[in-house]
Amino acid sequence: SKATTFGTNGVFRNMWFYTTGAFEHQLIEASDATDDAEDYWEICLDGSADGGAAPQVDDFRVVVKGHGTSATVTWYQGSGTGWNTIAGPSTAFSQAQSLSTSPSINATHYILELAIVKTSTELGGSQILGQYYALRFAYNDAHTGGNGLQVWPPSSNRDVPNGWGYVTYEQNANP
Repeated sequence: SKATTFGTNGVFRNMWFYTTGAFEHQLIEASDATDDAEDYWEICLDGSADGGAAPQVDDFRVVVKGHGTSATVTWYQGSGTGWNTIAGPSTAFSQAQSLSTSPSINATHYILELAIVKTSTELGGSQILGQYYALRFAYNDAHTGGNGLQVWPPSSNRDVPNGWGYVTYEQNANP
């Protein structure tokens, strides 16, 4: 799918895929090849694209901290004023990381791949993601001399869905 750059060294791609259900696939890359305790990926999702000055109950945040087998995944759901930690979906989400090269970044770096079942109602009754939704990607490179926090959209805040971005979809041949 089409690549979108963010920060000084990040790239993300996302696409829908239909098999036995509707899946949202996301691939996020950053040129960091170090494994620091405070490295993390953060994905914020506004399932109905209704925005807001604070995270609402249809807003979710996923934090993948660390790399490889030591990585932890924590899910949060909006409360109307902030975030509450929740149990993540048992079947509607999967993630994998690799330390490799890609067509986007030639040097060895970390890549995070996510798959979300868009139509899952596992997290409170409504779909995790509607047809039109907002999102925010972030990567923190905690290494001394690294690039620090990189976000898309630029200057967005994980606690203010009004500043998250939208990805338009086209039904065309994959670029």
